[in-house]
Amino acid sequence: MKANVCLPISLFFYSFLLLVSPLAYTYDAEAHCKAVTIHKEASGEGLLGMRAVLDTLETRIKKNNSSCVKEVSLRGQWSWYSSFAKKGISLKATHEQLTAYERVSRIKPIVKATHFHLVSVKPRWAKKMKFVKKIGKHLFYLDVSEK
Repeated sequence: MKANVCLPISLFFYSFLLLVSPLAYTYDAEAHCKAVTIHKEASGEGLLGMRAVLDTLETRIKKNNSSCVKEVSLRGQWSWYSSFAKKGISLKATHEQLTAYERVSRIKPIVKATHFHLVSVKPRWAKKMKFVKKIGKHLFYLDVSEK
């Protein structure tokens, strides 16, 4: 096709997509926050490890009647955010992170936990928690002291 025909056709299809699917082009802070968090905390763990981190995050959001942005920004709660917050790191996810989040969110929840840590770390708080499951290099716990 000639260039003078391709451009109008492309513009037509682009306009059509914007009208049919406007949500695809909006910024969803919660989805971006979850995508960045599972990527930073468990991208090396595969889909199940990322699902477990997402489960933990969603359990805490529900338990605290909160949001992803509020939970992640709590001091000392999420290792990736604690180390990057001072540098002004954005919670805007990349296309790759959003794609991974979409895949992970389709998986059935696999763990009910409120906390987790790497197996190589021995935090004091873990003694007060109920151990739930080991997934990859992470140990997951449920805080049973809080109701």
